[in-house]
Amino acid sequence: MAVGQILSYRGSMVRFELEEWSVAGAGSTNTILDVGDISVGHFARTDPPYLTGCSVVLFDAPTRAGVDVGGSAPGTRETDALDPGALVEYIDAVLFTGSSAFGLDAAGGVMRYLQRKGQGFKVAPSDLGVVPIVPTATIFDLGRGGSFEALCDLDFGIRACEMASEMTLAQGSVGAGAGAYSGGVKGGVGSASAILGNGTVVASFCVVNSRGSIFNHSVGRLHSASLELGDEFSSYDPLEVFKGKHASGNNGFNTTVALVATNLKLSRSELRVMARVAHDGLARSIRPIHTFFDGDTIFAASVGEDDSLLGDVPRDIRLEALSMLFEAGADTLSRAVIHGVMKANS
Repeated sequence: MAVGQILSYRGSMVRFELEEWSVAGAGSTNTILDVGDISVGHFARTDPPYLTGCSVVLFDAPTRAGVDVGGSAPGTRETDALDPGALVEYIDAVLFTGSSAFGLDAAGGVMRYLQRKGQGFKVAPSDLGVVPIVPTATIFDLGRGGSFEALCDLDFGIRACEMASEMTLAQGSVGAGAGAYSGGVKGGVGSASAILGNGTVVASFCVVNSRGSIFNHSVGRLHSASLELGDEFSSYDPLEVFKGKHASGNNGFNTTVALVATNLKLSRSELRVMARVAHDGLARSIRPIHTFFDGDTIFAASVGEDDSLLGDVPRDIRLEALSMLFEAGADTLSRAVIHGVMKANS
């Protein structure tokens, strides 16, 4: 049976129905917290001359990850560890930080926090004999608070971890979004989720600091407004926010960074594809995107080890299901981008 023609499958105690992989609605919080076994923390300084911060996603369950870099000017750390052939199977956190490449120092704080908890890749018998794996990506916000020496450092990472919550997630001008800028207005941190018909969860978390705009000035609407689930955008007034603004920012360096996560067990090779497909979500919501001046980087994560839905189906059926999952993930990222910018300007 050809891929794209599969409607259902029953075999080896596994049931597959194509319609069950369609989006049924948003999750209860409409954030990445809906995936489960995840907590998110922010820390920022906005007292002059600071205007920068970081945001950390901590994982409580075994988590595989992949990455895809779509921009030409990325600032990253530990991305090589996500290669499917790399030694370490699981990651412990994902960090997004401001301060450009200087802000990558904040990852050391996240590692120190996790080491004290005994969480990380085991390298010695003692509790502290671990090396936490913390893939990191940074945005460019240098000097926006007044000084090019007001930077994220190790302490920022520790304090973001200490603020982490699995119950609520602040969005807008918080954490790594404190100094973010998007297409003529404030950028920020955004998140969104989707539940598929079979209960699978896919969600996104992003920091929008884009050269391009999320707003189509020629028709007076958000580029990806049609992807709304329920009435999640009903409280926003994009015409008011973007009134009199230009379609691109007034700074030369930009980056939008994101994490797309699911509770479905995936391989690292599959997660790399998931991250690559998620860039379509940025393209639907931000124009232009992936310019020479953007460092757009997307991580994808699989939280937990439940393989009951696709563990024993033929490969063509698995790929059909994953194609639908990855498309849903890209759409959650488009929606997260809108929340990030609009909540920063509310």
